[in-house]
Amino acid sequence: MNATAKTEADAFAPNASGATVKETGLDSFLSQAGPIAREAMAKAVAVKGCSFNVYFTNGLSEWVAEVSQADQVPLIAGLRESDYVESQLGEALRFNYTEEGDPNAFLKIDTHFTYIFIGDIWISIIGNGQLDYDQAALDGVLAANPSLSGESESRSSKTITVQKCGGDTAQEAMAKWAATVERGPWDLTGQFSELSGYDTCASLSWIVLRPEPCCTRFNITPVLLFHYSEYVGLATKKPYAVEGEIRRLGADTISVTYMWPGDDPYGTANTAISTFAWDEKSGSITRQGNLPPS
Repeated sequence: MNATAKTEADAFAPNASGATVKETGLDSFLSQAGPIAREAMAKAVAVKGCSFNVYFTNGLSEWVAEVSQADQVPLIAGLRESDYVESQLGEALRFNYTEEGDPNAFLKIDTHFTYIFIGDIWISIIGNGQLDYDQAALDGVLAANPSLSGESESRSSKTITVQKCGGDTAQEAMAKWAATVERGPWDLTGQFSELSGYDTCASLSWIVLRPEPCCTRFNITPVLLFHYSEYVGLATKKPYAVEGEIRRLGADTISVTYMWPGDDPYGTANTAISTFAWDEKSGSITRQGNLPPS
C-alpha cells in the first residue's frame, strides 16, 4: 500500500516485539479524525487500512477509501476552511495538518494528518512517522488503479494554482545538499533527519539535518530551505538546535522554534521562534522573530 512506510517498518522489524505491518480497521481513524471526515468515511463504498510500526515511538496508519466525488465535496470544503494546508500532489488534491503534542511531556509527539483525493479515491494518512509518505501512498493507489490517472486533473487545476511539481525526492535532495553543510557527518538515511517537510509543490519547504550518530538534546540541527525543488540555502547562517517539529503556516510560510540550554541543562530549555516566508517579489526567504543568542 505504501512502499516508503513498508520499507521503514521492515527495517525496524528486527527490533520490534510484534508485526510492524498489519491490516487495521477504522477505530483509530474515527478516534482522531474530525466530524466532517468521519461523515465522509461513513459514505465510503469500500475501505482498506494498514498500520505501520516504523520505530519504537513512531507509527502511522493509512486508509484507502472509495468515496464518490459528490460525497467528497463537503469534506474538501471543510478542509479549505480549516488550518489544513492545501497543495497538489501530481494530479491529486492534498491537504496536510500537524497537531502538536504536549510541549511539557517527556517526549513531545506531534501527529500528522494527510488527506489525498484522486477520482473517487480518498487516501488518509495519520501518524507520527518522520518521512514523507504521501507520494508513496498515491503511487500505490495509481499502480493498482491506472485508470485513475487524469480523472482529477480538471478538478484540481480549477481549484489550485501551483508551480509545476517535480525535481529531486526528499531523499535525493538531502543526499545532494547535506554534503555542503559543515559540522557533519549527517544522517542520510532519514532515520533521524526530518524529511516530512520537503514538498516540491510548495513555494517553501524544508529538511532538518540531524547528526549521525544521533542525538543529544541540544545537538545542532541545520534547516535546509527549498523553493519547490530548488535549494535556496540554510535557514540561518549559524545553525541552532530545533525544538520539536517545524510548523507549516501556509504554502510559503513556516515557523521554527529554536532552543538552547537554561540554567539547568536537564530542565526547561530556552526557546526563540522565527517565521520564514518565501518573498516572490525578491525571490528570496525573509525571516521575522527571534534567534538564540550568538
